[in-house]
Amino acid sequence: MNALEQGKFALNLIPCLPGAIVSSAIDFVRHRAEAKNITLFYEVSSEDAEAHALIDEQCFGQVVENLLSNAVKYSPPNTNVVTEIRRHQEHIRLSVRDEGPGISQQDMNKLFGKFARLTAQPTGGEDSTGLGLAIVKKMVAAMHGKVWCESELGKGATFIVELPVVSV
Repeated sequence: MNALEQGKFALNLIPCLPGAIVSSAIDFVRHRAEAKNITLFYEVSSEDAEAHALIDEQCFGQVVENLLSNAVKYSPPNTNVVTEIRRHQEHIRLSVRDEGPGISQQDMNKLFGKFARLTAQPTGGEDSTGLGLAIVKKMVAAMHGKVWCESELGKGATFIVELPVVSV
């Protein structure tokens, strides 16, 4: 986090298909999801899968892993987490949608802050430092993208990362 804030985090931005990175991140969290009987879905059309974004592969992988880990961490057992890649105009949108408790408006206001402690609690006794989403926001911004959350209390949350499409 300090390196990101001080501009000492060097990115290697290259045109990349984000799908393989998303698949790896899903595999990375799969065992935690299975332990809670959470089903992971991944949706991408063949056309959307061909869209390149200018990303740092390691950085983007950390972003996706964090969003997926949070979705699993805050979802109750026997629910679903859906990850989706869609081309939206001149952007690629990655969304991670869960069926957890959702996020209150009060928590939405501090969602991407450092050491943010939110009302929702992990459903399986997992730890939370309150830094993950702050790091996600910094990394996405460093890749010239944006991140936000759409949620209604009691109806889950969807985290969306939008990155510019680049032609190759």
